[in-house]
Amino acid sequence: MNLTHKQIVKTIRSLVPNAEFSLTGNDYNNVIWIGPGSKPTIEEIEAQWPIVEEDEIVAKNTERTRINSYKNEPDYIDVINKLKTASASQVNTWVDNNVTNLNEARAVLKTILKVLATILNK
Repeated sequence: MNLTHKQIVKTIRSLVPNAEFSLTGNDYNNVIWIGPGSKPTIEEIEAQWPIVEEDEIVAKNTERTRINSYKNEPDYIDVINKLKTASASQVNTWVDNNVTNLNEARAVLKTILKVLATILNK
């Protein structure tokens, strides 16, 4: 299996999330491993890549679904008006119930920034 630089890096990060390493080009033999632990083998990387790839597909589909669901959400002014009356506890509860992974956190951050831009551009 010939993996690209990006695929090797993503797969190593999947196997060892806090890994410190460098890679030049697309050749596994060019991985300079700092740690922690030992460098994943090429066999481990090749076995993990299909899982990483599937996770990326699922994440993209989730993001598309979320974006499409926003079409049914109230516009940002309505969000601002709801925030004006929300208590800190209500905001915390909403975040705890609705932000459970990185993609959801990104989506919420994007919405917050759009709301902020709307406020600042008034």
